Amino acid sequence: MASDVDTRTGTDLAPADTTGPVLTGSGLAKQFPVARNLLGRVTQWLTAVDHVDIELGAGETLGIVGESGSGKTTLGRMLAHLVEADAGTISVLGREVGASKRDQQWLRRNIQMIFQDPFSSLDPTKAIRYTVREPLVVQSIGDRTDRDKRVDELLEQVGLPKAFADRYPEELSGGQRQRVSIARALAADPPILIADEPTSALDLSTRSEIINLLLQLQEERSLAMVVISHDFATIRHMSHRIAVMYMGRVVEHGDAEQVANAPMHPYTTALMSAVPGIDPEENRLETRVVLSGAHPNPADLPPGCRFQARCPEVMAICKTTAPEPQLVPDGRWVECHLVTGELAAAAPGSG
Repeated sequence: MASDVDTRTGTDLAPADTTGPVLTGSGLAKQFPVARNLLGRVTQWLTAVDHVDIELGAGETLGIVGESGSGKTTLGRMLAHLVEADAGTISVLGREVGASKRDQQWLRRNIQMIFQDPFSSLDPTKAIRYTVREPLVVQSIGDRTDRDKRVDELLEQVGLPKAFADRYPEELSGGQRQRVSIARALAADPPILIADEPTSALDLSTRSEIINLLLQLQEERSLAMVVISHDFATIRHMSHRIAVMYMGRVVEHGDAEQVANAPMHPYTTALMSAVPGIDPEENRLETRVVLSGAHPNPADLPPGCRFQARCPEVMAICKTTAPEPQLVPDGRWVECHLVTGELAAAAPGSG
């Protein structure tokens, strides 16, 4: 695929052909060592992500939802190349990205990440101007005058006065810090953002402001976004498609309204039932699914389905045979033995 070269950095620019997915992860897997013997050899591994496929289209938002420990944050960091995958490939704008310095610099130009805690992600010793300007310096974009002008523009775009450029993180509220983090992520004008729990550290009113800001910026810039959260309501509001993760696997993946309105996996049903209803007269207790049983140990996963100990619809086959991803007629993928026979046709992949 033909591409131009940035004469300032020597890195390849994004390929011209971006008609396909802008971000693709295929067969992504990651384990972490949790125990070693006296010789330092690893004796036990924790499975964080287990052969997951993910695809993101231009201008689209993919929501990744699940409880703590589901693997969603590790998956997001793998897509941003902040965590190296043990297996699988990642393609950005049609180009497979490796671990070389050249590839990584090109990647940072095209993917940026917004982190959960806006305070810890900002350097408390640096003024906001330095923080927002830093990606421009790293990517050799413009001169000092151009960069300072760009910082002022970015602060205005995220709803902050230009005067905030000379303040420090400790002088800002949580919502203002997150706006600075968003401005920094947008500095090099990347086409892809990965937002990991971008509102969970904020109060309710500020959370709404940040969500609306991200949606507005997406519309203005045609951004593609991966949004990671444990909050199904947030994911439903922001996403075009939803991937539900449990113990390192994507157990349901499809159109956001289809997944939210008619969940097919029992785990998705339980997550949706916990979302508060808008109507105060609605009796949520009649439809609330309360999961019992314990989470499996990710360092010692049981045979069969990983959700078996908590599933209200568990069957004998669930305890012996791991379910395969099934493509159902409405186009979504579901990894569950309940979805079989005439309803779905087995197919490879897990995303």
